[in-house]
Amino acid sequence: MESKQLDEQMVVALWTRTKAGMNDELVNTHDARRYWISTIRYPRAGWQTAVFDRKRLIWEMRPIFRINEMESPAPAFINHCAAIMVVVEARRDAWPRGMKWKTPVEPSWQDAWAKVHSELPPDLSFRLGEFLLPKWEIVDFYADIRLRYHCTHR
Repeated sequence: MESKQLDEQMVVALWTRTKAGMNDELVNTHDARRYWISTIRYPRAGWQTAVFDRKRLIWEMRPIFRINEMESPAPAFINHCAAIMVVVEARRDAWPRGMKWKTPVEPSWQDAWAKVHSELPPDLSFRLGEFLLPKWEIVDFYADIRLRYHCTHR
């Protein structure tokens, strides 16, 4: 329980209060390598979820893939959760590649996106791209995903 409380505090600090985004490091079940997922908001630009392999040369400049969301933190949050599922569950050659401005068409992404939507609390809805649920319910959802997929903050 203490770990979940710490997760919630970190998410609240990173996402709800600062709007700076989420960071997670996790292991792919197929290649046993660690990957880093970061979702940040660029000032006057939008949200971006990126997946990095820290063993790559100049890894910070060369993400494996990026998903852009220009309007709202709500779809960016779902992108981050979907990226967690893709990175842990899918083979790396099935992941999206490069920069994506629309929802990726790769089956691994489509499956993860659908899974996130199916697991969201049933009363979650959007209005102008914002969550209508209390922030703590979003934090609980994210903390549960992180626990299930053995994520750590980086």
